[in-house]
Amino acid sequence: MMTMRGNYSITPSADKPTGNLFACFLLLLALGFAALLQCVAPAAAQASPAAGGLVPVEARSHNHAAIITVRGPVDQITFTSVQRRVLAATKAGASLLILRINSIGGVTNPALATARLLRSAGVPTVAYISGSALGPSLLIAASCDKIIMAPGAMLGDGDTLRISGSAGKTLASDFHAKVASPIAASLDKDAAKGYPLLILLGMVDRAIKIDEVENGRDGARKFLTPKDRRALFAVPAGKAAASPKAAAVDRWRFVRRVKEAGTLLTVDARDAASMGLSSATVRGHLQLRTTLRITGAKIDVLHLDFLESLARWLSTPTVRFFLFVIMLVCGYMEFANPGITIPGGVAVLALILLLGGPLITGLAGWGALAMVALGVVIILFDIVHFGGIGVLAAPGLLLVAAGIVASFIPPDTGSLDSNANLGALRTGVTVTTLGLLTGGAIILVLMRYLKVTPGLRRFAIAAGQAPDVAALYAKTAPRRDVVFPGAVGRAVTDLRPAGKARFGDDLVDVMAENEYISAGSVVTVAHQTENRTWVRPANAG
Repeated sequence: MMTMRGNYSITPSADKPTGNLFACFLLLLALGFAALLQCVAPAAAQASPAAGGLVPVEARSHNHAAIITVRGPVDQITFTSVQRRVLAATKAGASLLILRINSIGGVTNPALATARLLRSAGVPTVAYISGSALGPSLLIAASCDKIIMAPGAMLGDGDTLRISGSAGKTLASDFHAKVASPIAASLDKDAAKGYPLLILLGMVDRAIKIDEVENGRDGARKFLTPKDRRALFAVPAGKAAASPKAAAVDRWRFVRRVKEAGTLLTVDARDAASMGLSSATVRGHLQLRTTLRITGAKIDVLHLDFLESLARWLSTPTVRFFLFVIMLVCGYMEFANPGITIPGGVAVLALILLLGGPLITGLAGWGALAMVALGVVIILFDIVHFGGIGVLAAPGLLLVAAGIVASFIPPDTGSLDSNANLGALRTGVTVTTLGLLTGGAIILVLMRYLKVTPGLRRFAIAAGQAPDVAALYAKTAPRRDVVFPGAVGRAVTDLRPAGKARFGDDLVDVMAENEYISAGSVVTVAHQTENRTWVRPANAG
């Protein structure tokens, strides 16, 4: 049957059912392909950097975010702790890591290691500068995919960082080239996220000059060195163009000198936003949630654990001052009263804590530990071989003091001409000097008033009870036919230097002449005084 409609006709076909099935198949295939694109597109957007190098942190909502706090000077504890907390957060399923930074000063190498860790975290990272990010923490902030600042926060002033091997050397003329400095190389990688590299370098290199220019046509702004600015302008700033062609090239205008040579750049939240460093200025966690599209009911806040906090606390100058004083006083008590052992143990523990905390945090090098160890060995050698602290102990004491001062200076911050190292040196000298004065004053008090000191009274002879040494010796004096110069006996106790030795059947109080003698050693009488018998090892001649 054929139906006519004007000049057109519709003719039924025997192939109509087959054609409908084929059309349905194509429709289902198209719908499946569209669904596949819907699943793949978000993941591709998450994995691929957006234009300008910034990872689109806010491109999707985050149901689970974690805040990792970075407070105080950057040290080895900072790196190991951030590493532990990043692993814990990612294992818990966090899709966004927020580094809440309030840090001034510290050590460079742990900051570089932390920056490398964050770049390879596998999830988007945001640096939220709640207070200050000055010094090595600048490297940590710049390694994150985005920087967000609180009002009043500060960023920059890498005074403890060194951009090159020699003071004052600048990388400004070739900062796009491959650089040898680990700091500049780290910042160069961070610039791929869209941060202005020259601004970052200006925070760590005193020699760089930075100018800001603006395009008169579209309002775009750039940060250039004076040399590059002059090349861009084609004519020096402030002078009229020599020709219409030059005027067309000279559409850029000079805005301001951002940084002079000899200074380090530090910016607040407003300047950081205008320079392209900060993506937003937020007040508190509520605005942080909105800005970063965090939809989860809870944000995990991960802090230092107890042991990490303890190691850092032991590294503070105040705690180290008290540990130094305790070491001095307890060491004196042990040497003045051999055999007590408890004060000696406390002194050793104080010394371990005095150096252990800075070693763990990376604020002290092994050179400082070696100096202290060598000084202690010299002092012990003097005591063991010469019966007390004498002239030989002086260099040992100086080495111990120098090692303690050196333990305040981070091992990787360069020469002593940097302000950071001079500050660390001043702190070390101050703590050591005050510790020596305080410890010496306490020792003088103990020497004078030991008998009235609670807990130490048993170490002193009470007033009015001093025995008559001559009378006591007369009652207990060894027989002259048994103990005489050259007589041979055996030490019954350790002679440190006082103790007892047996000569025949007689047990005699003796004193070691020049060195400590262990129990069981064969001794010979060196000489005798009115109330003392001095002995030496029999093989000493």
